[in-house]
Amino acid sequence: MPNITVTKQCHDLIQANARLPFKDTATRLPSGNFSIPLNQNTYERILEQKFNGESLSDALIRILSTQNGKN
Repeated sequence: MPNITVTKQCHDLIQANARLPFKDTATRLPSGNFSIPLNQNTYERILEQKFNGESLSDALIRILSTQNGKN
């Protein structure tokens, strides 16, 4: 199970976009970022959407913001 590191902004956006109650499994790091475990399928789907040079956190913010605009 891979772990990704995301910013607080990204973590907050993930929580705000949760459609069902979920258990937040993120761990806050000393840097203020969060480490989040993901299943392999979810991790691979994020990587497929990520642009070259883009952080995983920025990719998730972009993906979630785009989905928000469609809802």
